[in-house]
Amino acid sequence: MKKTTAFILIISLLLCLPGCEAVIDPQSSVLGAYGQNEQETETETDVKKTEMSALYYEDMDTNPVTTDCYANSELLKLVYSPLIRTDGNFKPYCVLAQSYAQDGLTVTVTLRSDIVFSDGTPVTASDVVKSFAAAEKSSTSPYNRQTDLFERYYAQDDLTFVCVLKDSVAESGALLDIPVMKNGESGIGCGPYVFSEINGKDVLVVNDNYYRRANVPVIYLTETKNDENITSLFSAGELDIILAAQSSSLSLTSLRDYSIISYPSNNLIYIGMNFANEKLADPAVRQARWSALDRERLAAQTLVGFADAAEYPVNPNWYRMQGLGVSDLQTDAASVFGLSFSLLISSGSDLNEAVAGSIKESLEQCGVTVSIESAQPADFEARIQSGQYDMYLGQTAVSRTMDPTFLYGTGAAMNYSGFSNADLDTAFDKFERADITLLEYLDLFCQYMPIIPVVFRKNVIYCDKNITGFTLQSPWNSLGDFVSVVLT
Repeated sequence: MKKTTAFILIISLLLCLPGCEAVIDPQSSVLGAYGQNEQETETETDVKKTEMSALYYEDMDTNPVTTDCYANSELLKLVYSPLIRTDGNFKPYCVLAQSYAQDGLTVTVTLRSDIVFSDGTPVTASDVVKSFAAAEKSSTSPYNRQTDLFERYYAQDDLTFVCVLKDSVAESGALLDIPVMKNGESGIGCGPYVFSEINGKDVLVVNDNYYRRANVPVIYLTETKNDENITSLFSAGELDIILAAQSSSLSLTSLRDYSIISYPSNNLIYIGMNFANEKLADPAVRQARWSALDRERLAAQTLVGFADAAEYPVNPNWYRMQGLGVSDLQTDAASVFGLSFSLLISSGSDLNEAVAGSIKESLEQCGVTVSIESAQPADFEARIQSGQYDMYLGQTAVSRTMDPTFLYGTGAAMNYSGFSNADLDTAFDKFERADITLLEYLDLFCQYMPIIPVVFRKNVIYCDKNITGFTLQSPWNSLGDFVSVVLT
């Protein structure tokens, strides 16, 4: 079934396409264009697919710990597995690890006893240590930021890896997803696939020594010197899967039958407020505007289902962490009636304009007048940093530790608003130390409302209609539990 013109127009607004861009564990980036969708097309044939192809850049860095090429970084996770990964709910789960436990600042990981490298030699805690050290030594490594949180790490014995943290972390397991290489050097991995060659073409084939056997037997590696050719390769059937990077955008207007698979991301769209504005300095005003936003409608309609409503900035699935319910914070709508504010957005993004328009509509239903101001990206950031705004529409990525305080903590890197509150400064630290519950922290956040969370974007992949079975996808592992993927 061919795509309709309307669908193509929507996709041209929403889709992001990967190139060789830095894969970071970001606590930077103020804004960006949004876009994702999810739709599965009907099949036109019943021909069973027996192989697939994926993007790979052989001339880029092929070390899984140091590469800054997005396509390579994701694909190399099939060759080099980590101790632990996070799932679609941002909860850690074991891969090479049998189990892990935290006692204070010390995390102890017990490796599986049945894991070996692709050459048949055992995977040991010493290999883990050397792989972590490689990430720590590389300033450009996508894993370097999390190694800053390690005081030290060492092998207690062949199957026991110990990591000592500098500070408390609520989800320490999320920091342990660094790929493991033999002796800490690329070449021999311990993932479900290994590099090989078929008829002169580079491929990934199933690693017979991996403790779980993958369903897809062969993955052909497709390379292009020009990222603009990616959609053409996809349309021609020479490329079966596209992993959507979180930055650059390029319309996907292929008429090929394909599936769009979305999954949660850590990309938060939020409203920043200038606390130099006397009205915005009033917590009741901030709370009333937070309550006024129809996030569900914005996510479902404005963003076509490719976002999760964000009550809080911690985690798009925060309510699943401890079975909590949405806050019933009572606000006084009269406190904002008749007020007028400007909303600054970065120009050049139709989605920024659409989200801002939806926010304007929600607030104006409560009697708040909102004027949308657009600025070029450089001017936008300059105005935010100099405080020339009432409100601004921002976008950033919450880190692996799900710590949002970089947005509003006193003296924090992205606290452009000038917000300051000693109680909230210490609340997240108390939560990480388990001195207070998540609900207590969130209630305190609601009391002060330093920023207004709007939605968490979703990530997507685009793939041939006959590739199914993706599970456990997360922002830091687009392919998820790939051994579960099947060809039909």
